[in-house]
Amino acid sequence: MYQYLRSLLTQGLFALHGQRLVQAYLSTHAVPPPQHVIAVGKAAASMTAGAYDMFGSNIRSALVIVRDLPIPDSLRATPNCRVVVGGHPLPDERSLTAGSLLWQYIDGLPPQSEVLCLLSGGASALVEVLPANISLQDLQRVNSWLLGSGLDIGQINAVRKHLSLLKGGGLAARLRRQHVTALAISDVPADDPAILGSGPLTATAADAPTVASLPLPSWLRALLLAHSPAPAMGAAPAVSVVIIANNQLLLSAIAERAHCDGIAVTVDTQALQGDAQAAGRRLAERLLAAGEGLLVQGGETTVQLPAAPGFGGRNLTLALAAATVLAGNRDCWLLASGSDGSDGNTPYAGAWVDGQTLARGQALGMDAMDYLRRADAGTYLQRLGQVVSTGPTGTNVRDVVLGARLPEHHSPPEI
Repeated sequence: MYQYLRSLLTQGLFALHGQRLVQAYLSTHAVPPPQHVIAVGKAAASMTAGAYDMFGSNIRSALVIVRDLPIPDSLRATPNCRVVVGGHPLPDERSLTAGSLLWQYIDGLPPQSEVLCLLSGGASALVEVLPANISLQDLQRVNSWLLGSGLDIGQINAVRKHLSLLKGGGLAARLRRQHVTALAISDVPADDPAILGSGPLTATAADAPTVASLPLPSWLRALLLAHSPAPAMGAAPAVSVVIIANNQLLLSAIAERAHCDGIAVTVDTQALQGDAQAAGRRLAERLLAAGEGLLVQGGETTVQLPAAPGFGGRNLTLALAAATVLAGNRDCWLLASGSDGSDGNTPYAGAWVDGQTLARGQALGMDAMDYLRRADAGTYLQRLGQVVSTGPTGTNVRDVVLGARLPEHHSPPEI
């Protein structure tokens, strides 16, 4: 059954590949042919390939800031297309270099030229331009705390905006001499462009009340008070960001495939959120109470890390927590995966579990609850061979969980 769930995931991600999405949008909408392309995010390379598919040699130059190499073959031989790797999940020197190159690139563009901006999740860490009194060490300390704080992505990015010249509309301000079209693949709640990538094209000062109400450590609050609001906030022209894909589109693609296979599907349109362990247990309880079929839900949970976290991420954590509820049931399976192919500090996208996962772990002397307490779900599930590896997927639309309840004698469709 795991192989079938994995095949559903693969087919869903294929449908949402950035190259395919951008090409489809540009071929069906009246977009001014771009002379220049700026792409930032985990799906930046695939999205840029889609733009070149459509406009080819009409694109005079492109700057693409990515997390992963290699890049698509179609971009390697493309003249005047520069690909830069930034830091992720923590910004690093590469992120600052990418920010410097981005500012230089924009400053070299002819006035009134047509620019296509392509955004996807991961942009917050991959590229940064800092205010004069903020150091890289400050930036990394802030991001390390935020990623383990248990705050949601909207709250995290609200803080990030106040320590940046690029976020919160900074990129839009720098592009004020150009004609900008912006397409985005959304990995944020409600597809809000002010949250996506910390809103580089969306000027807003509305985050101040949110930041003021957050349970931040005193050192971080002092840093924010000294540099808030970011200079760009409220100063940029409006740039309309068109969302071309989101989590619901992924869930729909998966559900459609399962329907075609004759499986009853329930798609929960309420987004997964909150603590990963609690979400995993709730999903498992729903699965046990459900009838036969497939349960599909997406979103993004959080993990509050201990002082010395182990090996894992929110999807691995959710899956192992679900396994503690499914234990002993032979007709239930669950797969949790990041759509971008990564989860926490691991090389995995997530994991799969079933009613025998805890028994397998106990046979190896492992206590699942202890691994969950230590934020080490990745070690537990890796030892069992129940991790999910996809590699970079060319898209990023939050996470997806597939829960299946089928009789033991049921055979899933051939894959």
